[in-house]
Amino acid sequence: MKRKIIIFSCLVLTAISMSACQQQGKYTGEFNVNWGSEDIPEHLQRLEDNNIPYETRDGKIFIQEDAVNDATECCT
Repeated sequence: MKRKIIIFSCLVLTAISMSACQQQGKYTGEFNVNWGSEDIPEHLQRLEDNNIPYETRDGKIFIQEDAVNDATECCT
């Protein structure tokens, strides 16, 4: 009986851990941080490869404020 409880507890903890690692909806801020210029395609590709959302306006790349740390890690 104890073995079943331990196995069940491990499965529940694994499921909770896996759901916490989901990236969907990770960033929620507005696109107000100027990240660079659109004429450097490597910037856009690195953001896409790392699932960091961005917008382009007037030839500039904007990312969400809460994505700055992740963008800095992957793109510099």
